[in-house]
Formats: sequence, C-alpha cells, structure tokens
Amino acid sequence: MKGETPAVAIDDYAATAGARRAAIQGYSGSQPGDPLRAAEAIVQAVQSPEPPLHLVLGRPAYEQVAAKLREFLGEMETWREVSLGADYPV
Repeated sequence: MKGETPAVAIDDYAATAGARRAAIQGYSGSQPGDPLRAAEAIVQAVQSPEPPLHLVLGRPAYEQVAAKLREFLGEMETWREVSLGADYPV
C-alpha cells in the first residue's frame, strides 16, 4: 500500500493536502527524470576514486545550478576590489 493514494479523501483537507495530492497526480509519471538512471549515476559517483562533493542530477537541475553559479561569480567579480580590500595592506 506504500505510495498509493488513499481511497477516501477528507474534505476538510481539500485545500491543503488534497490540493497537493491533486498536483502530484497531475504530473506523476511524466517527470523528465528517470529514477533508474539517477540511481546508476549515484552508484557511479560514490564508486568513483574521486567522488563529487555535489552531484546534480538531470538537465533542469544542472541548468539551474549552472545559472546560479554564473550569477554568483558575476556578483563576486563586481565586488572583487571591495572583497580583496578587506585584507591587511601589503
């Protein structure tokens, strides 16, 4: 029964848990990720002689993380002189 939707929905929870359940049912089975391939990637990473500290799985996650890192690096570059100016003078 684990993972199955209960046969009876409680009306008092329709706006909260019921809405979440409906949303999940709306996309369940059509996600872009493949759990089997994700598991294989995790096994490959942990068995690697140099496993990654961070493993980002799937194209959407990869693209979001890469964009965030570019944004972060851009901000660092903008504030480079201020950041380096916090050292004792040489």
